[in-house]
Amino acid sequence: MNNIINQLSQIEEKTVAILDGAADKKKTLAAEYEAKTKQFDEELNHETELEIQSMRQKMEAEAAAELDRQKTAAGDQIARLEQHYEEKHSWYVDSLFRSMTEV
Repeated sequence: MNNIINQLSQIEEKTVAILDGAADKKKTLAAEYEAKTKQFDEELNHETELEIQSMRQKMEAEAAAELDRQKTAAGDQIARLEQHYEEKHSWYVDSLFRSMTEV
């Protein structure tokens, strides 16, 4: 009977040791998982930030190009208006004068 009790006691000790080992392994795996998750998140955040910077630079370049096109178009329009004024200003003055002096 003592032999059976000793064997059961040894089985219980081994079981406790196995469970303790499993708990330690679980803690180790949880820590590794957390570290890998943190590393993945950091890498993803870094990649996302790089992509955002790239997109921002692209958008700024596109905006600058559009602004240059608009400046050129505005300059061309101003030049055409000035040319039109130089060609027609006497006619406009005469026409305005006639319409103001007519009764």
